[in-house]
Parts: sequence; structure tokens; C-alpha cells
Amino acid sequence: MDESVEGEKDKGIKGQMESMEYRYGSYCGIYCGACEIVIARKNGQLEDLARRAEKPVEQLDCDGCKSEKLARCCTECKIRACAMEKGYANCLECDECPCEHFDQFKKGDFYPLYVLMINNFKTIKKAGQDAWLKQQEKRWECTTCGTPFWWYQKNCESCGKEIFNCEAEAAKLDDS
Repeated sequence: MDESVEGEKDKGIKGQMESMEYRYGSYCGIYCGACEIVIARKNGQLEDLARRAEKPVEQLDCDGCKSEKLARCCTECKIRACAMEKGYANCLECDECPCEHFDQFKKGDFYPLYVLMINNFKTIKKAGQDAWLKQQEKRWECTTCGTPFWWYQKNCESCGKEIFNCEAEAAKLDDS
């Protein structure tokens, strides 16, 4: 097992959830720091997002799936629940990964996230969780101005530059 995954597991689930350095690392291999909800919260735009999504703010308020403050979609996530039940730091520790809980991401609008999850697991295995988190933080910032952007965003909100989003990355990974 990767030392960084082992080190994270040693903290226990509660310790991981309280650790600031891991709150954007997820169980499923997706980077929570590029979630539209997390970014809107950080930017003070959660109420605007809730209005557009026609959902109560309380259902969207989230600091990442390993934090104490979770959006409704995170509290209902079967991947998160399974990993926590098994006491895993992430799904990489499970011999069944990716299991049937990932099937919901294999089709439709979520497919790009599925491709990223599988690719991210490869990176985490090779480089470790800490290196992956640092890489992801940079990956989800505009290369021109450094503004963070979310997975499906088309253009940077600050400078307008076209973004290399999850759809573009998944298409590139599918082609290779």
C-alpha cells in the first residue's frame, strides 16, 4: 500500500475529516476543491448557486466530502458511505475498486468525472495523496490568472480564458 494512503488511514476517519490538508481529497478520487458548490461557498456565491439550482442553501453548503460540512449529494453518496463503513481513507484501499457504486458516473453528464476518478487513482497510487492534492490544486486554477474553476466550467470567471475542464480532459484521456 502507498505510504501516503497508509499514513492517511492511520489518522482514522475522524482525523481525516478534521485535517485541512485532506478535506479536498475524496474517497472516490475526484478533487472536491474543483466542485462548483465548494468554489461558490469559498467565493461567497453559495446563495446565487442555490437560487440557480433551485435548492435550499443548506442542501449545498459543503467543505468537501471528508469535512464535517457536507452538501446533500455528499451525505447521500454511496461511495463515501461505503469507504467510511469499511474505514478506508479512499477507495484505492478496496480490492473491489471501482465497484458498482461508481456505475452512476459511467454514463451521461457524469462520465467525464468517472474518467478523471480512474486516472486520479493511478496518480495517487504512483505519487501519493499529498502530491496528488498539490497537483490538483494547480490543475483546477486558470493558467492565466490563477482563479480556481469547477469541473465543468467553460471559461474563467476572472479573465475569460477558455478552461481545460473535465470534459476536455476526459476526451483527451479517452483518446490516449
